[in-house]
Amino acid sequence: MTNPAQTSSTFPRAIFQSALRLICAQRWLGTKDREFTELLEACPSDLHRQMLIDLLGRTTYVSASEYVDVINAMREYVETVWELDPKTTLFVSSNNKDHIDISKEVLNQLKSSQWADLAWKKQQFYVAFRPAIQAAKDGYTLVIADDFVGSGESMLKALKWFADAAGHAGISVDLRVLTAAGCEEGISNIQAAGYAVQCMVPVKKGLSDYLTGQALVDALSRMNELEDILEKEIDKKVNFGDFRLGWRQQQAVYVRHGGNTPNNVFPVFWWRKLKNGIRNPVMHRT
Repeated sequence: MTNPAQTSSTFPRAIFQSALRLICAQRWLGTKDREFTELLEACPSDLHRQMLIDLLGRTTYVSASEYVDVINAMREYVETVWELDPKTTLFVSSNNKDHIDISKEVLNQLKSSQWADLAWKKQQFYVAFRPAIQAAKDGYTLVIADDFVGSGESMLKALKWFADAAGHAGISVDLRVLTAAGCEEGISNIQAAGYAVQCMVPVKKGLSDYLTGQALVDALSRMNELEDILEKEIDKKVNFGDFRLGWRQQQAVYVRHGGNTPNNVFPVFWWRKLKNGIRNPVMHRT
């Protein structure tokens, strides 16, 4: 951590004390002293600094060991709550692109989990859409697995793809969603579309779910000011407006040890590439 004497000479006592309490509560920030200090230094006022400290204090953090517990909870949910039959159930990654994606990581972790029924085998886990639907038969359950659901937009597109493909194949498939973590709004959007979905680690909106009235208006205004400052440093070829308040304005504050920070998180916490160099954000996103 940064030398307290150096930090206290830069920030007022109240901000310094808030920062100390934050780091004690959010231990993952303990190795981010440079990044955290630079984040606060870039703020135009102490009100902006306190808002960021408050937001980071609401971070949903999943450690490496906790992630193992989350994977086990996903498996147990499939076996004991949904009570799915391994003979008629298939799993598929939520991402159908050729390049590696974190949803494929959670799928592999799930496959390798200690299933109670030995009938669960690697042949039931697919990384691409078409092979999965080709393997499905009438009456099968197809579970789309993900590491993090944001607004639910991408997941709903995947669900529509499978629903259409099943219809073209003349079969009926029970489509479900299983995710390690996700934004509460996105999960609700999937449920509203009529699909069964289970999210092990729900994430609230960092501002709108904690503040109301003028306090919320002020906080959103300050975040907009911080994002204005950041946008001026970014290549104009990038449509930064899409990421304001996080993708689809999900206002997420989420970190998983060893994971890739979702773009639904406020960009001030993860945006790295600038026109003339790089930032040192407190969160990592590839």
